[in-house]
Amino acid sequence: MAKDGSNGATPEQVKEAFDDIIGFYTELASERGTYMQRARQIRERMSEVYDSAAEKGITRRVLKAKVKEHLTQEKLLAIREGLEDDDRLEFDKLAEVLGDFGGTPLGAAALDKAKKADSLDELTH
Repeated sequence: MAKDGSNGATPEQVKEAFDDIIGFYTELASERGTYMQRARQIRERMSEVYDSAAEKGITRRVLKAKVKEHLTQEKLLAIREGLEDDDRLEFDKLAEVLGDFGGTPLGAAALDKAKKADSLDELTH
């Protein structure tokens, strides 16, 4: 900030910077609209495929669940792949220790139950 209390820029420079930024926001809004329109078209095509599958006897909600499961699995794999090599090795070791379901609430409950059983076993023997 300049000593006279101004920011050191001319009024024209301030207006130019402001107008440029507003222009970018306008561009973003336009791009967002284009994206939303394209996404809507894709969702409509997906719906048509679900409808067609339903006509062939495939239960829509079951197919949707299977698709969701697949997409979730891809996300889970991406978590591992996003790690550095040495972290990935440690991740794999943890997975081996925890088993297939160790990271899930059901798996955690099973591990807790097994630990309690082991503790009880130690106390009685």
